[in-house]
Amino acid sequence: MRAECSFLVRVERPDGSALETQVCTLSDEPVMVPEFQGAPPDQAFRLDGGPCTWTSDYWWNVADSPVYADSFSYVVTPAGAVRATSTYSAVPLACE
Repeated sequence: MRAECSFLVRVERPDGSALETQVCTLSDEPVMVPEFQGAPPDQAFRLDGGPCTWTSDYWWNVADSPVYADSFSYVVTPAGAVRATSTYSAVPLACE
């Protein structure tokens, strides 16, 4: 599913590392592969992940550049609310 995000904040720490937080809502806008359309979950769930999996929406919007997170976590509720956080080291990861 797609999600429309109303809020994205990036907080950079003095050491150059950063934390990004997004607040979104699931959308029924069609996805490229119809089999992946999906639906809101029956119960809330949380997904956590490690390096080189999640990219910064901030940097995609600012510089059209992939910057990979060290870690990420998101929660999706049955109402379609999504809250995502991701962390970034001061030196961008080389993931490709």
